[in-house]
Amino acid sequence: INAVLLFSYVATRKGDRVGLMTFADKVEAFLPPRQGTGQFYRMLEALYSVQSQPVEPDYAGALAYLRVKNKKRSLVVFFTDLSGGPSVQSLVTNLSALYPRHLPLCVTISDPAMLAAAAARPRDSVAVYERMVAEQMLDERRMVLESLRRHGILTLDVPADKLTAAVINNYLELKGRSRL
Repeated sequence: INAVLLFSYVATRKGDRVGLMTFADKVEAFLPPRQGTGQFYRMLEALYSVQSQPVEPDYAGALAYLRVKNKKRSLVVFFTDLSGGPSVQSLVTNLSALYPRHLPLCVTISDPAMLAAAAARPRDSVAVYERMVAEQMLDERRMVLESLRRHGILTLDVPADKLTAAVINNYLELKGRSRL
């Protein structure tokens, strides 16, 4: 939430319009892109009402909704969790459908503990199993991120403590290179 809010604040200060969509198995909130501090406060209110839901995300429905509601070329910053499962292929397919009309950026939070588990030297059979699982999960994650990149989607995979700065820096870099 902090990363989204600070990113939207910076984008608004740079003169860009910002919007918001939250969803799980259906679209929960949609704020069309607008300028100004009023939009920031609308986003703040919408984000504080977001609740975690134990359902598979409907990427197809949400991104179809976005394509209908937002026809202007936009940087679409998509914050998501790459937890695996059947919805990951749906994410790749449906996020790819935004490109080239929009410039999609898929932002994911990497897990330093998973990286450490994959690099750890096993000391017993349980540690061997943990390392194998960590390596497998990281390989699956790398494949998904690479698939997104092959489809023209920008990706950003950083630890939570670096998320806000990385998103803002990425935005400023894209703006500086006139990609927006």
